[in-house]
Amino acid sequence: MGSAVLQALPGNSTVGALTAGTDDFNGWIGHLDHTVALNLGHAETAVNVAVAALQAAIGLAALRPGRLRTAAAWTGAGLSLIYWVAGQGLGQLSTGQATDPNTAPLIVLFACALASTTPAAALSDADRPSVPGRTAPS
Repeated sequence: MGSAVLQALPGNSTVGALTAGTDDFNGWIGHLDHTVALNLGHAETAVNVAVAALQAAIGLAALRPGRLRTAAAWTGAGLSLIYWVAGQGLGQLSTGQATDPNTAPLIVLFACALASTTPAAALSDADRPSVPGRTAPS
C-alpha cells in the first residue's frame, strides 16, 4: 500500500525512471530499459495509474487470508522482479560499482514467507499446534 501511495505522488513516474536509467547500463539491460521506456512513453499517466492501482490491489489482497494472500504474495514478488530487471538493472551488479542488489530479492523472500503462512482461523482443530497444559475449548 505504501508503494501505491508513493507511486501516486507527483514526480514519481515509472516511465520517467526507465528513461532516466537508459544511459546508465550497457548491453541487454540498457537495451531492455530503452525499449520499455520507448514503448510506454506515450502512455505515461496511464502506466502510473495502472501501476499504483496494481500495487494497491496487491497490498489489500495481502491482508486477506487464503488463496488471495498467496496470489498477492506472488504477484508482488513478480512485480518487484520486473522493477528489478527493467529499471534497476539487477541492482547494477554487472557494473562492478554496486553496493547492494536493491530490495527485489528481499521482497521475494518476504513473499515466500507470506505465501507459506496459514491464518489460524483456516486451521482445523487437528492441524492446530497443541500447547502443553492447555485444554481445548468445549
